[in-house]
Amino acid sequence: LPAFLFFAADTDWRSIISLRNITRIVVYFLLGLLPFLYEPIAALQKPEYNYGDPSTLTRWFHHMTLYYQQGGLFSYPLSLFPNRLWRYFGTLNTEFPYFAWLGGLGFLSSFRKRSKKYPLFLILLFLLALFPAMTYNQNEPVLRAHFYYPSYLIFSLWIGIGAAYLIRLASQWSANRDYLVEVVALSLIVILLFMFPALSATIHYKKVDKSNYYYAYDMAQNILDTAEPGSIVLFDSDNTYFPCRYLQVVENVHVDVRVVHPHSAGVPGFGNEDLWVHIPSNCRPMPGDKDYIKLVESLFHTVPVYHTTPFVIIPNWKQVWYGYLIRVYPGDVEPEPAYDFSIDIRGEDQPLADLDSDAREALLLPAALAANQEVWQTNYRKASGIYREITDLFIDDLYVPTLFSCETYSFLFDVWGQVLNLIGEFQQTVRVLPRAKNINPDFISLALAKALSQTGNQVLALTELDNYLAFYPENATARMEKGIVLLTIGNYENAIGEFREAVRIDSANPNSQYFLGLAFLGIGNVEDAIEQFNTTIELDPAHKV
Repeated sequence: LPAFLFFAADTDWRSIISLRNITRIVVYFLLGLLPFLYEPIAALQKPEYNYGDPSTLTRWFHHMTLYYQQGGLFSYPLSLFPNRLWRYFGTLNTEFPYFAWLGGLGFLSSFRKRSKKYPLFLILLFLLALFPAMTYNQNEPVLRAHFYYPSYLIFSLWIGIGAAYLIRLASQWSANRDYLVEVVALSLIVILLFMFPALSATIHYKKVDKSNYYYAYDMAQNILDTAEPGSIVLFDSDNTYFPCRYLQVVENVHVDVRVVHPHSAGVPGFGNEDLWVHIPSNCRPMPGDKDYIKLVESLFHTVPVYHTTPFVIIPNWKQVWYGYLIRVYPGDVEPEPAYDFSIDIRGEDQPLADLDSDAREALLLPAALAANQEVWQTNYRKASGIYREITDLFIDDLYVPTLFSCETYSFLFDVWGQVLNLIGEFQQTVRVLPRAKNINPDFISLALAKALSQTGNQVLALTELDNYLAFYPENATARMEKGIVLLTIGNYENAIGEFREAVRIDSANPNSQYFLGLAFLGIGNVEDAIEQFNTTIELDPAHKV
């Protein structure tokens, strides 16, 4: 809207406020709102999938204003924004391979015209389409796969302007020359312009061809075949949830299995509302959080409960691995022996370089869940070997790191780092975890910070912790870990500040109180140190700190 207001401001106002023009503006504005009118009409038909259920005025308004996703908007750390912007321009070479430079040429050539209104309008349109998407605190591969596309469409206009400028240059150069020279020059430019997209299509077609792409379908079939009738399957990812919903709703496959997505707890119209614990609709639980745990523990005494989450490991549960699923049992129940299951997925013999990240996730998910099982059984070295193998397979020769699977596997890197730290392999943690930035440039990890500190890289450890706190400033553990690193290098004053923040966030944690006492000792403040140690003893009478 600001871009169009600028355009209007630089136009003859007498033509804008004419009755004919105002009528056209109103008509086209209302036409643009028709999708918002369609949504409540569709919702009133009670479709099987009805996210947000905009069938009432309030829900319709919530749906229009992204009420259920608003937490991420404008919450990306400002300090990391320049790097994200720089990486964006790198994505143009994969979105427009071999001819992105034409966009730069078009951008510059557009300012050669006498009127600067049109190029300034395009710049405003481009920036105002791009920047709000960039402020969204979302995994960057997901932004590339979905939210950057309005800006790519606008950039393509500059590509067109650049192509037209090349043709105009060739025409001007050859205008006073022989007719044959003029024809040859213009023909060469046109052939060159057609060659770039043709070359791109020839080289990349095989990588984006989905004519024989059954990975999501077969993964969902395996999940629903494995789960017993009447059971509940919990999902943490759209990549696993929606293929199962498709099979159930469209093809009527295993409708006796309930598939549940805890991320959308409290969102109207999502289905399975009777299963949710009471959670505010704009504060949905993530796997591993207390609400997710509460949901599982309210169910698994009465019905079979499975999950597909490779990074949720609760020690006091019992679990059994079933390929694409893990069956969860209460700690006081003896698990049933694993029954036979099969893993059957078409295309598993495809060359890895031809598979996108989502296909790789579908193929590697059973191994990721097997590693989860090994961690639960404290077989850390075996789990580490599995994590090494599947992360290598996921990253190697990856065409473009887009889609939600990149987020899943960056989480797996973090779990692997925790496992390596548990067995004292801090050097290996420092060596392998930075590879996660290949699929998630904003990858941050407390496990990596811990390993950096343990291997003497205190400066890098502080950088990692600062980046972590930029995303999660109210994380008490990160505050305490940063305080410990500062304590190690003798920066007692700043360590005190971090430990005080950790205590403010979680005053029931005796560790923060204890380390705060040590920091006070470091500056010679014995009285305050004794007070903190006494608080530690009150919180931890068994002396486990």
